[in-house]
Amino acid sequence: MRLSSLTIKNLRSLVDKDVKLVDGFNLIVGNNGVGKTSIIESIYLVCKGKSLLTTQIKGLINFNAAYLSVKASIELSGVMSELFLSYDGKSRYITENKEEIKLQELVGAYPLVTVVPGDLQLIKGEPELRRRFLDRGLLDAAPQSLTPYLEYSSALKNKRALLRKEAVSLSALAAWHDLMIASAGQFWHLKLELVDEINAELNALFQSLRDNSSSARADSVARLQAEVVLITDYDKASDSNFLEEILQEEHTRSRVLFGPHRDRLQISFRSHDSREFASQGESKFTLIMVNLAVARVIAKRRAINPLIMLDDMLGELDKNRKQLLIDTISQLSNQVIFTTADDLSLVELGGANVINL
Repeated sequence: MRLSSLTIKNLRSLVDKDVKLVDGFNLIVGNNGVGKTSIIESIYLVCKGKSLLTTQIKGLINFNAAYLSVKASIELSGVMSELFLSYDGKSRYITENKEEIKLQELVGAYPLVTVVPGDLQLIKGEPELRRRFLDRGLLDAAPQSLTPYLEYSSALKNKRALLRKEAVSLSALAAWHDLMIASAGQFWHLKLELVDEINAELNALFQSLRDNSSSARADSVARLQAEVVLITDYDKASDSNFLEEILQEEHTRSRVLFGPHRDRLQISFRSHDSREFASQGESKFTLIMVNLAVARVIAKRRAINPLIMLDDMLGELDKNRKQLLIDTISQLSNQVIFTTADDLSLVELGGANVINL
């Protein structure tokens, strides 16, 4: 996937901005507040139909405007497409090659791997953040997972609604319970497959770094090795006795106690839970490497190189870790967009296209 041009109107500080991008590496440079992150946001918005950083698109509209719009020219598998999205504070309008499409049609259509500073909470924040990260990666790596995802979400929502009622019958609850378990099994299977593939790609990335490093740096690479661990109840999904018992307990406690929404995704660092062990620099390095592994999984599964966007993510890394990441990214064939306030060490990265704001 290659994004060649972007036209942004009224998105935060970007009132009328044209951006030209090249294959390989694009470096967006500028002071804080000039719109670097807004360019990342606009790309995510037009490709996914929703905001990367907020829950409400309305918050992205420039204070002095009544609407925002983003237009992007994208090459995907040798075919050029024009995506357009506009939002007037009430309704969202999306077109692909000038034909209106639904939001759901964007799921997995234009794969992105995006890392922003707030994503550091994936390492040490709440479990829900890591679950969302994995679900997002799954939808780009396997768009067919949308069906079990939506079926499970619907069953979970309805089951929770029933449990909030004062006098719900066990039989009424059982109907949604059975639907939820059926979709949960499919969803779990897809997620566990993805985690296995992410770890395989992480191992390959770190092995490549070790193979191309001096002995001293190889030791440093070994100390930075990361792993993703998904802790689920998948093995209990076919245990009828357990499922009957858990339904009884849910009925008693008025809470849903079983399913993928309770999974725990752990990012381990040197065989330790990174939430308790990793420093800020180690967390940032690990976060980027995990996302690069996700990019490789998407590429292998779908023969599409997702666009990689790193928003102010290489700053504050020590020289060694920064060089390790640059070495890793240099080996990729993806189009990559970096933003930075003052780090010009990336200018020579693959003859990067520099965009000054």
